[in-house]
Amino acid sequence: MAAAQQQPPVELPSGLIDPSLSLPPVEAARGTAPAASESRPLDSVRGQLRPRRQTVLGAGLPGRIESFPVEVGDIVAANAPLVTMDCAVLEADRRTAQARQSAATARYTVNNKLADANNISGLEVDLSRAEMAVARAEEQRIAARMRHCRIVAPFAGVVVGKSAQAFQYVAEGEPLLHLVDNSDLLVDAAVPSTWLSDVTVGRRFTMHIDELDIDVSGRIDGTEGRVDPVSQTVRLIGSLTNPPKNLLAGMSGPIDLAVEPTQ
Repeated sequence: MAAAQQQPPVELPSGLIDPSLSLPPVEAARGTAPAASESRPLDSVRGQLRPRRQTVLGAGLPGRIESFPVEVGDIVAANAPLVTMDCAVLEADRRTAQARQSAATARYTVNNKLADANNISGLEVDLSRAEMAVARAEEQRIAARMRHCRIVAPFAGVVVGKSAQAFQYVAEGEPLLHLVDNSDLLVDAAVPSTWLSDVTVGRRFTMHIDELDIDVSGRIDGTEGRVDPVSQTVRLIGSLTNPPKNLLAGMSGPIDLAVEPTQ
């Protein structure tokens, strides 16, 4: 059998090869990717307004609500009365404790004079003094509980939740209402943790409030202090610059962080 003839290599016309499609050497491709931090865009993220001050006020003692004049949506001033409890029993206990304290004080005074005349032992004087102290402490305990008979607003705000009504019996510690201060709102937003080197304290931003269709400016005050290991995000805390008066907690919108940092 005749040996197979060796075929000459096929040469393509030079016009069919685009030099721009040729792959670079492997050595040249390694280590040439730009760093992620170079020209990294600070894309818009969602932010939400939340109050610096808010609280849920609860019943300081068990009993019947005598008066609950506020409703959801009411704006209340600081120290305004919100809830009044029926404290008739506590008032009677306080008067009883005051009478016992008066009697114990009188007994101690008499015993002290008798001791000066050597007509009573020092032990009797000490016992009457202790009885007077116990009666005073009992009266102070009842007076401290009676401070919960009237709940007042710890700060000016708006009532956003009410979980009880007048004449209702409630347990001690049961939530009664939710109070929010809308006059001083924070901006809360979650951003990728890889942005930490860019979104530093003092950096300015613009937030669009969707509910009002307006833009407000602000600055970054700091972070929550930790990175969420699951989502790899960190929460930014910011404050608004000259915010309008009609902002409410819970409003939200996109935040544009591509603003020049404050120098």
